[in-house]
Amino acid sequence: MRQDFTDQLLAMLTNDQAASKEFSKGKISKSDLIKIVDAHTKIVATIFGESGIAQKDLDGENTYKAMLALVLHSGDVELMQSYLDAHEKFGEGSIDISDRAVVTDKICVMLGKSQIYGTQYKIKDQSIIFAPIEDEKNVDSRRADLGLDPIGHSQKLPRETTD
Repeated sequence: MRQDFTDQLLAMLTNDQAASKEFSKGKISKSDLIKIVDAHTKIVATIFGESGIAQKDLDGENTYKAMLALVLHSGDVELMQSYLDAHEKFGEGSIDISDRAVVTDKICVMLGKSQIYGTQYKIKDQSIIFAPIEDEKNVDSRRADLGLDPIGHSQKLPRETTD
């Protein structure tokens, strides 16, 4: 385990989640939340640049998920694309292949394009509203390629949503 960044990533994720919760309760401003996210993004980008992607088998599941969450929350498309490129070099023991869908779709939505795998959505009036999906009739086939359940049969919705 690369302890040099493990503790830092886990602490940033805890701070990130707390700040998001405080923002949703109106306890901190949007500009304060942005400052926190920006500070985390700079650190994650440095860690990624120096040490590469966090891996489950090398760094532990929690560290892997922390880096993924912080990259996704960064809003930095260039960082997300670099992370995705690195992610694609590893197999299932080091990463969760299904996470490629979330990163790919997040990038697409941020760039104003249709998502590929149907992982980005909003909840409105207790209904799930998906961001536009490219070639929607074949989305389940693409999802299956990454080990995801069909879009209509998913037991657990992805945590990441469009903003």
